[in-house]
Amino acid sequence: MKKVTVTLSMLVISIGMTFAANHSNVDSEKNKKDSAESKKVETTFSTDYQADAQTLEVSFSGIQDPFASISITNNRGSALQCSFIQHENGTLIFDLTSLQDGIYNVMLITDQEIRIKRFTVGNEK
Repeated sequence: MKKVTVTLSMLVISIGMTFAANHSNVDSEKNKKDSAESKKVETTFSTDYQADAQTLEVSFSGIQDPFASISITNNRGSALQCSFIQHENGTLIFDLTSLQDGIYNVMLITDQEIRIKRFTVGNEK
């Protein structure tokens, strides 16, 4: 009786492992396909600071995250202005008249990455 029980247990375990291996292969193929599709779109992010108008123009494209945002932060990381991205491609213009002279960061934040660019307001060198 012990031999039958052990044999059945081994059979059940081997069938379970075979099923798990096949299921894992299906999932990995799906993940490869999903990651290949997501890599097709390249995210771009550029800034243009206009000192005379005291504005910052931020252009972006290829944003797939519906909760992506662009933030302007000081050197300590405190967010001074923030705007959520409504579309995959576009331009946002930030009014910087309330900022003091200094060095600031522009951050593009998505679920996949954080990109940071630096700009200077005023006569900082």
